[in-house]
Amino acid sequence: MARKIKQENLKEYLDSIETFNLANIIRKGREVKTKYVKAEKGENGFLTDTIIFKSEDIDKPKQRIWVARETLLCNVTGNCLRNCGGFGECVEGCSKKDEKRAKSGHRCSFRVQLHLYADDMEQWEVTFEGHHVPPTTVWVAPNKNPLKQNEIRKRALTLMKDGITSSKKMKLNLKEDVSQKQLQSFIQYRKKKEKKDGTVMRLSNYSDSSDEESAEEDNLLGIPKNNKQFHPNNTLQIRINPTM
Repeated sequence: MARKIKQENLKEYLDSIETFNLANIIRKGREVKTKYVKAEKGENGFLTDTIIFKSEDIDKPKQRIWVARETLLCNVTGNCLRNCGGFGECVEGCSKKDEKRAKSGHRCSFRVQLHLYADDMEQWEVTFEGHHVPPTTVWVAPNKNPLKQNEIRKRALTLMKDGITSSKKMKLNLKEDVSQKQLQSFIQYRKKKEKKDGTVMRLSNYSDSSDEESAEEDNLLGIPKNNKQFHPNNTLQIRINPTM
């Protein structure tokens, strides 16, 4: 059953749900009907974004239709039950065991569905589906990478901007419980991303959004690769978000 949560309270509400907050959550992609609405970027990640009508005099839909929706998934880094029967990892012989990205639904059935409707733009309808483990099993939450915390990531990016690209030196400066291996992966990913896109790191463009799991970056940054939006002609356009 859906619960209605005001847009400005969405992050606070989801953070209060243990099965959501303790899990490593990834994004399937936000869908927005740009004929009617647009998204205004929030100050603390995509959960604080505000969806508003494009203008006051826009021809608003008469019927109850969704104008924005999103699915948030668990990336099964704890002991979550997979469809193949394994807890936290695939059973022997699973055809998806060696895939970098298992198909949606194979890894964990827990997910959160977010819907925003044109006749009630103030509130998201939030629906929880599935579970991490069966009721008879104790769920073991994953050890979250400290770099997933917004403030720590921003500090790490600032250090890189200041020329600190050694994982050892960064660890000394951060003074956080984060391993050199995690920092090295973070640094390598940032360097590769900037070289590929030919961009300079800008903290003002940083977002803590998460998209589908990536083996290369281990979901350290949680940067969405795609932002799906629905246009008036009902064709799907993929917009690549600017890098930080």
